[in-house]
Amino acid sequence: MPPCLLMFNAGSSSHKATAFSNAGSSLGHWHADMQALSPCWTSATESVLIADQNPCGVLNSLLAILHQHDLVPVQVGHRVVHGGTRFVKPTVVDDLVLAELDKLASLAPLHNPSSLAVLHAARVAMPAASHVAMFDTAFHATIPPVNYRYAIPAEWSEGEGIRRFGFHGFSHAWSASRARAILGEVRSRRLVVLHLGQGCSATAILSGKSHATTMGFTPLDGLPMGTRSGAIDPGALLHLLMQSGMTIESLSYGLWRKSGWLALSGCSSDFRVVSKSAEAGNPNAAFAIEFLAARCCEVVASLAATMGGIDALVFTGGIGENVESLRLMILHGTRFLGILADNVLVVPAQEEQQMVNELLDLVLKQ
Repeated sequence: MPPCLLMFNAGSSSHKATAFSNAGSSLGHWHADMQALSPCWTSATESVLIADQNPCGVLNSLLAILHQHDLVPVQVGHRVVHGGTRFVKPTVVDDLVLAELDKLASLAPLHNPSSLAVLHAARVAMPAASHVAMFDTAFHATIPPVNYRYAIPAEWSEGEGIRRFGFHGFSHAWSASRARAILGEVRSRRLVVLHLGQGCSATAILSGKSHATTMGFTPLDGLPMGTRSGAIDPGALLHLLMQSGMTIESLSYGLWRKSGWLALSGCSSDFRVVSKSAEAGNPNAAFAIEFLAARCCEVVASLAATMGGIDALVFTGGIGENVESLRLMILHGTRFLGILADNVLVVPAQEEQQMVNELLDLVLKQ
């Protein structure tokens, strides 16, 4: 059987897997919605039931599909959302690395636990393969201190490592590379990428490198999202803890899982449902969309300021790519920035392609 490179993107509610040749061309892509009544690995041509839905069962079902296609993974790239300050590039996983990654799980509670559970299981299911952890935070390692530091006591920033990290790195990196390919280096030198999906973030990319971003120490900060609050005054959270008697666990659950446009719309965390509800006359759903657009306009302007202006704007992510009405609202609200219409792009997110490109770079350097 021919060897392949396997990119695994394990999320909190869905998984994606893409097999690539050693040259980086796609050999097959599969998606599994783990919230479905009967989760399946689904591609353009097949749908295979995942009978056992624990991480080992999910992987064994995928390996059976790969076997049917005569594919054997020899390198497996695993998307890990939060790498902290320790992991700023793709890293071959051994027992020590895995133990360090487990310690970071609490920094991205919607993402890291699921990806690490799959990583643990994958090392058992594919012992002969080389497993590489690939970090969403790594792309943002170039952000300068003026854009990643917080104005907090040194014992917090230096002792506890509290700083802005940034996320959706593979998506932002892919969008930046596509913008340079389409527009050229000059027209894309000062670029803002809006990744709008169930999670949302925006990044200022200066000459191809991450320069500033909206998410912070965790993927909770910045823009409002499906169930996440985005930016909120820390004083309000202290008030809830100190004056209302709310527990830390309840506060965490509310911020991560009960906020965002789920809270604003009162109907759903699925933006498609929110949009349909707004069209049907639900004022709360309409407000949720207006609120997201307004916050996007704010961050585009503030990120442009960090670069001394803006040359191009990219929309990506499921919402950014597919909801034209939201894009038009954002473009209307940012028209004062003078972004040329030809310099506004819609770039389909291809995180797995970016991952395999980075994995191949790692292999070449070894």
